[in-house]
Amino acid sequence: MCCTWISIVSSSTDEIRGSDELHGSAEGVTLSCVRKVQEVLLKLETDIAALPTGQEGYTAPGKFIFELLAKVNLTEETFGFMLQLLEEAMNLLSDEALAAGRKYALLLH
Repeated sequence: MCCTWISIVSSSTDEIRGSDELHGSAEGVTLSCVRKVQEVLLKLETDIAALPTGQEGYTAPGKFIFELLAKVNLTEETFGFMLQLLEEAMNLLSDEALAAGRKYALLLH
């Protein structure tokens, strides 16, 4: 479920069709899903870094931020699911880090 949605989000030419794909649970988040979220966020970072800046910075109209987020298909419709997915990803990564720490501690003893 989540990887399908993220695949749609990470494709700059695809549009998200229908809200059915966006609702539901982020349960079952895998490391693959986390990597795809990372791709989306890196694309957003690249788009932000490409903005023209000068000594005075960059100023744009208020709607600009929504247009920038829409480039990676982060919209009002997808935000809630993305937030849920990020929270699940944080939990997954925390659990893995905790497990790795336990393994390391066992090796030291």
